[in-house]
Amino acid sequence: MPDSPRCNDQSLTELGHSQALRDAVRLCLERRWRLPAWVHASATAQLHSVIALWQALYPAEPAGAPLRGFCLGEPPQGTAIEWTSLQGQARQLVLGRECDILLVNGHEGIDWDLVAASMGTVKQGGLWLFLSPAGFPHTANPLAKKVLSWPTDATSHQGEFQTLVAQTFAEQPLWHIYQHDDELVVKPTQAWRDQVAHSLASDLSFLAAAQWPTDTAPTVTDDQQQALDAIGKVLTGHRRRPLVITAHRGRGKSTVLGLAAAKYFLQSQKRVLITAPDPTAAAVAMRTASEFASATALEFIPLDRLLAEQPRCDLLLVDEAAAIPLPQLQQLNSSYSRVVYATTEHGYEGTGRGFQLRFLQYLQRHNPGWRLLHLQQAIRFADDDPLERLSFASFLLGPTVSAERPLFQQSEVSYRWLTRQALVEQPGLLQQVFALLSLAHYQTRVRDLWALLDDPSLFLAIQQAADQITGVMVISQEGDFPSELAESIAQGRRRVQGHLLAQSLAYHLLLPELSRHLWWRIQRIVIEPTSQRQGLGQSFLVWLANEATRTGHSLGTSFGAHVDLVNFWQAQGFIPVRLSVQADQASNEYPLLMLKPDAKVPLPLLQTLKQEMGQQLYLQRRQLQKLAPSLLRQWLRPHPQAISAGQKRLLVAFAQGFRPVQEVQALLPVWLDVVYLELASDDAERLIRWLWLEEQCSNEQLQTLVDLSRKCIQMTYIKF
Repeated sequence: MPDSPRCNDQSLTELGHSQALRDAVRLCLERRWRLPAWVHASATAQLHSVIALWQALYPAEPAGAPLRGFCLGEPPQGTAIEWTSLQGQARQLVLGRECDILLVNGHEGIDWDLVAASMGTVKQGGLWLFLSPAGFPHTANPLAKKVLSWPTDATSHQGEFQTLVAQTFAEQPLWHIYQHDDELVVKPTQAWRDQVAHSLASDLSFLAAAQWPTDTAPTVTDDQQQALDAIGKVLTGHRRRPLVITAHRGRGKSTVLGLAAAKYFLQSQKRVLITAPDPTAAAVAMRTASEFASATALEFIPLDRLLAEQPRCDLLLVDEAAAIPLPQLQQLNSSYSRVVYATTEHGYEGTGRGFQLRFLQYLQRHNPGWRLLHLQQAIRFADDDPLERLSFASFLLGPTVSAERPLFQQSEVSYRWLTRQALVEQPGLLQQVFALLSLAHYQTRVRDLWALLDDPSLFLAIQQAADQITGVMVISQEGDFPSELAESIAQGRRRVQGHLLAQSLAYHLLLPELSRHLWWRIQRIVIEPTSQRQGLGQSFLVWLANEATRTGHSLGTSFGAHVDLVNFWQAQGFIPVRLSVQADQASNEYPLLMLKPDAKVPLPLLQTLKQEMGQQLYLQRRQLQKLAPSLLRQWLRPHPQAISAGQKRLLVAFAQGFRPVQEVQALLPVWLDVVYLELASDDAERLIRWLWLEEQCSNEQLQTLVDLSRKCIQMTYIKF
């Protein structure tokens, strides 16, 4: 960012604006609010003035210490603030961290995903500044390239997301600073005035905030005390009953972890370890434990070292657990018997659906005594904080799906496409739609909303019954590659943004001609929970298939290979053609690609591709340890070898108990290759895991499998 003209607040004073802003800053300090301000491009010269005015009133902690600032984009020069630039992969690094001031400098583009993730880092009384580029919101956003598919150019494309943001900013409590006809305008929105009036009339007490005096025992909120008690039960109660703590940002979640470590170190010298995706995510807990007990009260162990060495401890704390891949969480849960998982929850974002839909279900199956605790009471700032209101409203973090069952007749169901413009013009409709979409995937982030409103290759369809939305579908238009591009992708010389399905057909299946077709990839489909199991998903897909035929598109989808999902899509006529042997880190499932046959992609071709997939998966079978046994049996296609007469006699002798398993160990997989489709499903799946995947088992389990194989050999003797 070029150096802005350095100016103190004299220019604001001359125009009569200085006192109004000072009053706003003082009010935020009293009410434990954070001050959001939108500095338009026309008022860039006033940026230093605004920062200096706030800084003069904001108390540094400890006294005289430099203020900490986060900046998205280039930080301003010449301010007495220690700036840290956030960019690229910094999204997870901001979890659990704090700053006094945060500047979003949009002059070189705006990463809205990072904007949303960083808003919770501002402390009470802090300043949040949004410096919008010239022409905003009707301007291109170069950083939108991360959500736009080829061939859309982010440097020239104007989407709808920024229009939504600007609309929301105008309706939420914040201050506007801009130049109009050579006159500087500094004024709050009506929502700010309304919130101030309500706050002054409701006799709120900012003194109720939890303070941390260093010379006495810490004061905690009721929520925090409840969490401390629950952590104590994990430490002293029954083993294998983990605690999960979730909280919106600013609720003192990490502080509780540090206080718990300090308490049990002082009481009984308990060894408490903490891990997190990054050391900075554990910094608040570490600092708190050191402040109230000792620097040795809480020990940070990097996640990879913790999993490799598995050091002994009395209690393991896992901060920002949702940012840790599911397989590693499961490994921690197996290795440690007393664990507290804490994570940030921010609407659909932060915790992510993966943590809710996958890991909590895993705990329910493996640790039925686990407990979930949610911290509601804000501690980093007030419950009615304007910046949190702005965050939730701007990024739709607050909407929920109604629990009321829509009343309708099947004949009343209708379908229609929704444009991006229609969604922005009807924010209530957009909230309903996106709340449903967040139920359909284990990972939903602000970038998904951003892409939905900016990427012209994404299409949205809704299903309605009696004027109520019962289903939502997001479609990605892909393919239609020029011949030269398709060949380059197939040869591994090119990759383009987006087009997951089309590029997979060209590169992984080496069928570049298929990537030249027009495709609709069903990215997400969800039916309102109380309307499920009524055939609405099936009818939605029938409607889409008719639309695809009408417009000349072929249909496909891609998702993590879960048995229920696979069964659903196969029932709709989709055929699996590729399974990646690299499991997704978040879902712990293998990505699967399925296509629906049509005139351009005939059924015999897809059946051949499925057969080829099964043969390849058989060769890679030892990399499929996490795949459901029923899917292994359904998809894997071995190349059976002929069993000689001598081998047959040996198998029979083993089945009759005349030979030990060691003499047929190498022959049993060959036998299973021939007969696995003839066996009962449960028997086949158990033998597949033993003989094909070579899973380790105890002596008792091995004897059970040996007995099972002897029984199955006798049953299938005539087959081989």
